Amino acid sequence: MIFIPGRSTPTPGLLTRYLPPLPEGVVTKWLHEKIPSGAWVLDPFGMSPNLVVEAARAGYRVLVAANNPINRFLIELASTPPTEEELSATLADLAASRKGEERLEPHLRSLYETKCAECENVLMPQALLWEREASAPYARIYECPHCGDSGERPVNREDLEKASQFSASGMHRARALERVVSHNDPDRSHVAEALLAYLPRALYVLITLINKLESMSSASPEGQLRQRLLTMLLLNTFDDGNTLWPYPTARARPRQIIVPTRFRENNLWLSLERAARTHNPSPDPIPLVHWPEQLPSDSGVVIFEGRLKDLVEGFRSGISKDIRIDAVIGAFPRPNQAYWTLSALWAGWLWGREAVTPFKSALRRRRYDWAWHSSALSATLQHLTPRLSPGTPFLGLIGEVEPSFMSAAIIALQSCGFTVDGLALRAGSGQAQIAWQWRSKTEQSSTSDKDLQNELPTQIEGEAARAAFSLLKQRGEPASYVRLHTAALLALANSNTIPISSNKTPADVYSFLHTVFERTFTHRQGFLHFTGIGASASVSTSTRFFETGQWWTQPDDNFALPLADRVEYAVVDHLHSISACSASELDQVICEMFPGLLTPDREIIQACLDSYSVQLQDDGEKWRLSPQEEREQRTSEVNKMREMLDELGERLGFHSTGDHPLFWENEQGEKVFAFYILVSACFGDILTSTLPPTTKRWIVIPGSRSGLVLYKINHNPYFKSLLASGWQFLKFRHLRGLLGLTNLNRQNLEHQMGLDPLTETASQMRLL
Repeated sequence: MIFIPGRSTPTPGLLTRYLPPLPEGVVTKWLHEKIPSGAWVLDPFGMSPNLVVEAARAGYRVLVAANNPINRFLIELASTPPTEEELSATLADLAASRKGEERLEPHLRSLYETKCAECENVLMPQALLWEREASAPYARIYECPHCGDSGERPVNREDLEKASQFSASGMHRARALERVVSHNDPDRSHVAEALLAYLPRALYVLITLINKLESMSSASPEGQLRQRLLTMLLLNTFDDGNTLWPYPTARARPRQIIVPTRFRENNLWLSLERAARTHNPSPDPIPLVHWPEQLPSDSGVVIFEGRLKDLVEGFRSGISKDIRIDAVIGAFPRPNQAYWTLSALWAGWLWGREAVTPFKSALRRRRYDWAWHSSALSATLQHLTPRLSPGTPFLGLIGEVEPSFMSAAIIALQSCGFTVDGLALRAGSGQAQIAWQWRSKTEQSSTSDKDLQNELPTQIEGEAARAAFSLLKQRGEPASYVRLHTAALLALANSNTIPISSNKTPADVYSFLHTVFERTFTHRQGFLHFTGIGASASVSTSTRFFETGQWWTQPDDNFALPLADRVEYAVVDHLHSISACSASELDQVICEMFPGLLTPDREIIQACLDSYSVQLQDDGEKWRLSPQEEREQRTSEVNKMREMLDELGERLGFHSTGDHPLFWENEQGEKVFAFYILVSACFGDILTSTLPPTTKRWIVIPGSRSGLVLYKINHNPYFKSLLASGWQFLKFRHLRGLLGLTNLNRQNLEHQMGLDPLTETASQMRLL
């Protein structure tokens, strides 16, 4: 399967730190290749509002099952985005509303106001800093508009007094609790526990804003729009108001409601202003209705407010039975106790207890593991198959790929009757794209419990190892564990060897496979594990052991050239064949050349661009081959370098022989130095060259290759281990400089040669 790079997403928007991080344009390209415009597309998860809206904008009718009320609101917001003017007007109305005898804005601003440590003028801090379990903040962050002082400064006495005036068990906490659950609700203790993620001052501000949301509501169209906009502003503030903002980390993707060791207490009035100011709306709204309303056009979004199971029941009862699902798309949800718990909390604050009822199970579960997630995904998707025809395509996207996530997704889909039609993985950015097709139950295989205990583990262990070794051979370089793990899973899925059993849950299958894989990827089986300090032969069953470092084996003559080298050759060939191209265009070309599990990370492609090309001055998006990279000029450079080495060697009393490598021999005929002159950064095959152990080994490269060489060394621990045997790099420019040294001799030669080491160079700097 060819990986679809898509486009990087713009500035993070509302709640994006909880949502799957996916590039734009992927689903559009995939749908256009699979089904005609106007067809029905189903999203069974509703986890990515941008994914849903993108499919609708691409010309499709998208039916999405969204049980989470917060996700439903995000989809509605993405479908009909507000303008910045509307948001600013709404914030102005909110600011002008009354809190007792004063306007709301100055009242809320006064809760955070502090004095500059330098000029003592009153200002608004961006945040206050706390330590976990402390009773008061220890610092504030601000930029003084009066004297320019900025940064982190200790709190003063007034800051401590303001923080202490709010009670941890006051009426605002009680109000926050009552909005979500009644007094005798069995889930009340879970809500109370979730509220611990909010400081007393934050709860005071949030409940004050919630009260304003209710008082400013109106049944008129204008009032409904204003309430919707206020809801958006408040939802952003709900997230800014919790303590899940570690400091000094700028942004975090919380998965558990665990207060960081140090965290930010954000200024919530500034949060409102920022939400109104930084909103990036899409150009035009798209049609959106709620099930079972009919779309007014051949494209748009239909939201089903509930579980996929209930949606399918609606199909069975005859509601919209004319809908034929032509494709399925979805961003796989990952276990996230923080988001699901907070969603229940926020839904109650915004829309009352009734909105929380279908989602209250999220309040009860404190921890989620991947085995449980396998069964949960399967339980959801098994309701989908009665509405699908055999061969219906399904594109599943994973935005934060890791081995356990990949296992959960593949096991769940296999257990529901789907077969893998293709898989592409870009591990560096955490993106996986999996294409599926549904097959009928009669085509599915089953595994007996006896097989799980006897011969099957050995069979799976062997098949997984063969798939991993095959991937390493194709890559020609070490790979992260997620790549090997995925190769093994894919091989098992394609051969119907994943032990799906009527008597075993997907959670059982998950645990079984991971136990087998722990025995597979070991030194005993022929795998080497580079941990960052060298190759390790140790065996560990810890998850961190497997998911850190890179994995390799002893290569032989059948191994391909290193993937990074092949990517470099491909990039250079493409740059020679065109006048100019954008980085995204080149990325797509390279992904087409290296599909599936060979998809290179974007960083190696960019490193090649930086090394070989320059950006056009009149179009910063376009790149062209640097003039000195023309083949004739580089061939001439190689000849000049060879002549310079001959001349330098003769001056030092050496005799030059050979071509590739060029040797310097001493008076006794011993090969003292070996020089490999390259115009590329493709040195992998050179490192295994057979040379006398006493020979000094130098790779001579253009200076513009320095960054690319360093990238390859830093991302290939096998290269690094080979280079440690005595290899060094010499730049063209430094060789020129050595010729001009009058005091150069054999004693100081190596010291002088090493004075211009490899360093990262700016993309615009071309060093010959």
